[in-house]
Amino acid sequence: MPETSTPKIYAAMSAVMGDIGAVGKTGKNVQQNYAFRGIDDVMTAAHDALVKNGVFYLPKVLQRIPETRETQRGGAMNVMHLEIEYAFYASDGSRVEAVVWGEASDSADKATNKAMSAALKYALVQAFSIGTQDMADGDKDAVEAGPRRGQSASEAFDNATPAAPRNGNANGNATRPPAR
Repeated sequence: MPETSTPKIYAAMSAVMGDIGAVGKTGKNVQQNYAFRGIDDVMTAAHDALVKNGVFYLPKVLQRIPETRETQRGGAMNVMHLEIEYAFYASDGSRVEAVVWGEASDSADKATNKAMSAALKYALVQAFSIGTQDMADGDKDAVEAGPRRGQSASEAFDNATPAAPRNGNANGNATRPPAR
């Protein structure tokens, strides 16, 4: 019986986690008055640790749900919801995957780019347990949502025009992925 070795990705991911420190919330959203950690801060914190430990990642968009919403001034706002799988690879070809959602809006053509950046930020934060320096608990404050405007992401999906067939979907109909 041939001896099997442990895939390198597990030790490499653990080493990356040990090499990344906390990332502070240095960005400031003036309009809504909150601090945040930006994608550049997270990528900068992760970069050297990923390189040092021989880990790289590739994204794969699993689901894309576009919406158009109306702004307070009556203009159009493009909203994008992306489900993305990030595969993290080690030098022996072994990999682990992290599936995250990225959501963003833009009044021009950058909603998809912004959603990809949001997804990457949270994939890195979650895969490598990157803490913030203040680590405020998300359950500390409650925010009351107002009435929904326009279509929800689910309604937009249900009302979307089917895309060309892919991944064995020979009839061309949009289908929901199986529940996880």
